Amino acid sequence: AKTGISARGLRPRLGIVDPENMGSAPRGVKIAAGWDVLCHALESYTVVEFDRRPGPAPRTPLDRPAYQGANPISDIWCLKTLDLIRRYFVRSVIHPDDVAARDAMALAATYAGIGFGNAGLHAPHGMSYAISGLSRTSPLPRLRYAFPD
Repeated sequence: AKTGISARGLRPRLGIVDPENMGSAPRGVKIAAGWDVLCHALESYTVVEFDRRPGPAPRTPLDRPAYQGANPISDIWCLKTLDLIRRYFVRSVIHPDDVAARDAMALAATYAGIGFGNAGLHAPHGMSYAISGLSRTSPLPRLRYAFPD
């Protein structure tokens, strides 16, 4: 089952996103990774806005939650991600040697990570923890129908 762990000390200081490494990934992995990037961007863009979170405002910055809610800066990252996904996701799967498409998907993954690393995610991600524990199968066979051979 999928488990969520969130703590400031576990947040990475550095990430390496390598489009060259993506070139040799199996087709199913590329499809699943692209859907994951799409879901992260959509969730972060539609999460509760930072100024509409319930309860009183934190007294100090250290009292703030790890994720702030949707905000103008995270929205920029999410919208750019969605644009890159729209233009390059299918292309990167159908044409695995297309370096420009792989580069764009690497940027999309990075941008989505920045967006949800700031804004957070919501219901679909939270539900996936419980649902994944009930299923022993991968959604990949169903996702593949979206991509012609």
